[in-house]
Amino acid sequence: MAVLLGCLLPAAASALDVDVTAAPYSAAGDGVTNDRLAIQSAIDAVNAAGGGTVTLPASRTFLSGNLRLKSNVELIIARGATLKQSQTVAHYDYTPLRGMIIDLTIPWNFTFYRNFPLVYAASARNVKVTGRGTIEMTHLPNVADTILNDAIGLYQVTGFELADLHVIGGGVPYIGIYFSDNGSMHDMTLNEPYKDPVSGLELISSQHVVVEDNVMRNPDGRPGVTDDGIALGTIHRDPRSTGWWRSDVSEPLSDVIVRNNIVETECCSALAFIPWASVTADKRDGEMRNILIENNVLNAPATWDSVKCWCDNPWNGPGGAAYTATDSDQAQMTNIRFSGNTYAGRVNEFIRANIAGVRGAPFHPGEPFIQNPGFETTGTSSWSTVGTASQVGATDGLSVGQSGRFYGYIQDFRTGYTALGQGVGLAASTSYRYRARVQTSGANVRLFVHNQCTNTTVAVLNVSATSWTTYDLPFTTTTACSNYEIGIDPAGSTSGWARIDDVELHGPAMDEGDPKFTYSGMWQQWLDPVDFGGTHLTTSSAGATANVTFYGTEARWRGTRGPNMGYADIWLDGVFRGTVDLYSGSFATGADLWSTGTVARGWHVLGIRAQGARNPLSSADYVAIDSVAVSGY
Repeated sequence: MAVLLGCLLPAAASALDVDVTAAPYSAAGDGVTNDRLAIQSAIDAVNAAGGGTVTLPASRTFLSGNLRLKSNVELIIARGATLKQSQTVAHYDYTPLRGMIIDLTIPWNFTFYRNFPLVYAASARNVKVTGRGTIEMTHLPNVADTILNDAIGLYQVTGFELADLHVIGGGVPYIGIYFSDNGSMHDMTLNEPYKDPVSGLELISSQHVVVEDNVMRNPDGRPGVTDDGIALGTIHRDPRSTGWWRSDVSEPLSDVIVRNNIVETECCSALAFIPWASVTADKRDGEMRNILIENNVLNAPATWDSVKCWCDNPWNGPGGAAYTATDSDQAQMTNIRFSGNTYAGRVNEFIRANIAGVRGAPFHPGEPFIQNPGFETTGTSSWSTVGTASQVGATDGLSVGQSGRFYGYIQDFRTGYTALGQGVGLAASTSYRYRARVQTSGANVRLFVHNQCTNTTVAVLNVSATSWTTYDLPFTTTTACSNYEIGIDPAGSTSGWARIDDVELHGPAMDEGDPKFTYSGMWQQWLDPVDFGGTHLTTSSAGATANVTFYGTEARWRGTRGPNMGYADIWLDGVFRGTVDLYSGSFATGADLWSTGTVARGWHVLGIRAQGARNPLSSADYVAIDSVAVSGY
């Protein structure tokens, strides 16, 4: 994980330290008078002086509308002091919206995405909100009359610290951190919500952030939040972003640590992943990568998942502007690590996430395929790197004999260990083949397969060809592991460079989420523990098609037969091969539905298309794809 830069205020000699109750600000702090102007004037003055602190002193309640925190300012809410949200429109410097929903035509289009947070910072550097005091969000008896906004919201802030505060009473997310970097949220207590949904923290499209030692639990042990506790995500062109934050240009969520938090939710998930930046031009800009979830208590109700992925992009995904639970709508997710957490509630739906490298999550088996195998999904998205960007990455530079536009590279071996790899989840005692095209400077480099669960190297192949050459590394797994690292490194060489392209992983079965599958029409993902990889896709749309490219001597389509299944037409290498009747009087999942028979060893394309018709005995015309088994790979 990257080291945080921290949140550094100016040296004390140039700092201005202000008590908002002192002249010339003279905030009343009586819980009745509007103190917004007094507090804002103090923030403005400290910012103009080059930085310092603005203190809300103890034993006072400061009623206020929205406040804008500025660069190099620390807002201190002292122990015993309360910053209280006003429900009077005149106490704001704009006209806030009332109620919960703005527009029912846009899902989850809540007013708090438009209304400015009570404490807000944007396009700022080095800000803090600290002090062991309380931020009290308020609520009118009728939610339609209530002004709803985040307690603290940061947008495009570099260097921040949110610490030691008690935040209560919200009907919306308490903390929203968007498109910000190099900061921390720690030792915060978020609890006592009203009945309406309220999330604890939304950390979106931000980098180098630590979320540590926070408590979302009421003193009596009841849940502290009633919606997702901690939500991690990326967004792009979100139609709700028309207020205090924007998502026209996306950024990754990267180098994040979520550690030692207690999250107790009344509804929804303790930890939610929201990879909704799936339509960025450069997939690296929307990726969620290098995230450590460590030593947390993640408790959700029995009917919800303690860890969940809202994987389908409801705004701009390939499935259209609707929530269809289709994982193909998600942005890339890479190198997600879990360690030492405890969980209450279900843990089955996190399996929806396609993650290139997940470790320590027994409820996610890992993906048995390489994502972005030719680096054509814009460089290193879905790949992990060891070394700096100048040493390890991907480029669209010209190399004679390369395939496609991009290739991966490792260069300047003299600067220390460097590597480029991707994590995959593989079964135990199973034979696979790792294939890649490699070019080197003539230095010895190594293709490797490493079991991250047991920290053992399973197979290596040393290569040194100076022209692009295809290499095969057969290997057999030892234990089942959600993160076998497959990649390339210098193999001890201290000079030279290496390039890699067209990485392939061949095994006995291809999961329906493998990028070798392409889909048209509407397919929906379903969870079933008996499925290969835990999921399958179904469709009842006439003409919906799946094409899978496989390498081998035989392919067998596996899916479901049952009393509600329909007809599917089959093509092999563009030639129509017949129709399969999937009807059966009883359900059989993971069944062999059709086989190519023996074909010449090499690349082939199997096509499956739903007819939208069915056997007269069937109650519906569903077609399901779980996996394709392959022989002769």
